[in-house]
Amino acid sequence: MTEFWHFSLHEKDAPQVVIDGGRRGSAGNNGPAGLFEQDDIDNWRSVTEASRSPVARKVAQDLSMGHGRAGAHDDYAGIVSEEYISENNQRHFYLRWQEFMNAERWADIPIEPISADFEGTASMDG
Repeated sequence: MTEFWHFSLHEKDAPQVVIDGGRRGSAGNNGPAGLFEQDDIDNWRSVTEASRSPVARKVAQDLSMGHGRAGAHDDYAGIVSEEYISENNQRHFYLRWQEFMNAERWADIPIEPISADFEGTASMDG
């Protein structure tokens, strides 16, 4: 038998909606980072190694989870999934990679202007 303890941290005075959302979000993917816990790196490393095998090369990836269930959002820039779990990130990563691979020169790669409103500032100066 295994006993698993999972914690979700939040600010002491956070609104209840934030607390509840954090609990649901972190429990759904088994970690606040959204993709399991740090000790799962061995699993992911093994997946990468297995994908290089001759047998794996004969099997196409299926990245269809959530396909057709994403689009523009009133509050967020870019493509936003309607579902809690989807493979939109993976699909868009490979679509962007395809644009880079098919471009004859850098000028052929479209770069959309950033339209999101960001709070605060960031600097490489520390």
